[in-house]
Amino acid sequence: MVAASLTNAKAETGLRPFDPLRDLGALADLLETAFASRLQAGGQAMVADLRAMRWLSPLVWALFHASPLFRAGLDGCVWVDASSGRLVGNVSLAPAGHRRWTIGNVAVHPDYRGRGIARRLMEAAIERVRDQGGTTVLLEVHADNAPAMRLYEGLGFRRQSATTDLRRPAAIKPAPLTDQSLDLALRPVSWRDWRQEYELALLTTPPDVWQVRAVRESQYRRGPVGALLERLAGQRIYRRAVASTGNAADRYAADRVDALVKLEGKRPYRLTLLVRPARQAELAEPLAAHVAQVLSTWPPADAVAQVWAAPPHLAEALQRHGFVAELTTVRMALDLRQHMPIPVEGQRA
Repeated sequence: MVAASLTNAKAETGLRPFDPLRDLGALADLLETAFASRLQAGGQAMVADLRAMRWLSPLVWALFHASPLFRAGLDGCVWVDASSGRLVGNVSLAPAGHRRWTIGNVAVHPDYRGRGIARRLMEAAIERVRDQGGTTVLLEVHADNAPAMRLYEGLGFRRQSATTDLRRPAAIKPAPLTDQSLDLALRPVSWRDWRQEYELALLTTPPDVWQVRAVRESQYRRGPVGALLERLAGQRIYRRAVASTGNAADRYAADRVDALVKLEGKRPYRLTLLVRPARQAELAEPLAAHVAQVLSTWPPADAVAQVWAAPPHLAEALQRHGFVAELTTVRMALDLRQHMPIPVEGQRA
C-alpha cells in the first residue's frame, strides 16, 4: 500500500522515499536550516556525518539496501519541490524493538512551512509502519514547539514522559545555605555501590522509556579496576549518596540509598541526580543547594543536567540554585491498534 501511495504522491505532491545516492547532501542542508536555532551537539555531529557520507554515496547506497541496521538511521521519506527539484522536507524512521518504530527528524524548510508538508510526511511514515506490521510509533518533540505538538496530537499521538535540560553558567555564585540544605547527610560512594545507582535508575525511569531504551545493569556496573583507572586518568568524578530512611527492621534498608549525586569533571560539568520518587519533594532543595556549593569549589565552568520534568521538584530546585531550563523534550506515542489507517488521497476514508 505505502509503495503505491508514494508513487502517486511523487507525481502530485513531491513525496518520495529517501534515496541515499542523491539525498545525503540536500538532507544535511535541510536539517541545518530547519533546526538552525535548536541544533545541539548531537545534531551538529549528525549533519557533519551526512556531509561526509555524501562523498561515499555509492557505498552508502549499497549498505542502505543491504543492511537493515545501517538503513535504520536513514530510512524514511523526503519532500521535493516539484518546480525546482529542491529537497524541502524529511521524516526519518527507525525500528525501536518489537513492532515499535521511532520517527526522528520531521523537518520542513522554513520557506515551505504552513503548506501541510509535515502532515503528509507524517502520514506517509505512519502508513509505512503499519505496512511493516508495527503497532506503536514513538517520537520526541520540544515542548515549546506548539505547531508540531498540535500536528502530532491531531494524528493521535499522546504525551508520555518528558525531560528538562538545564545549564548553570560558570559565573553563577551559590545561594546562601538554608537550614534545610545544611541538614542533608551525604556519604561518599565507592565502586561497590554501583547496584544502588542501578536500582535508583530503574525506579526513576518512566515505563514508556523502558519500551525503547532498557535500563541495563551493564551501564552502571563498576569495579575496582575501573575506579583505579579513573584516578590514574585524573578524572574528577564526585559521587555522594543519601542513605535510605526505610524501616529500621528491614535488614536490606542499610544497603539502599534514596538519592545519588554524581558530578563529572569534564567541561561542561555533567550532573546526574537520581532520587527515589517517594522522597523527591523532600530532597530536591537540599540536593540542589549541595550541588551549587560543590560547584563553587571547582574551577569555573558551566554545568549541565537532564532531569525528568514530572514530578517537577528537581527541575524547580535546580533553577532556584542557578540552573536555567533550556529545553523540555516530550515523548509521544501513537498506538496503531486504536487508530484506523490513514486514507490515501483519492480513496474513500
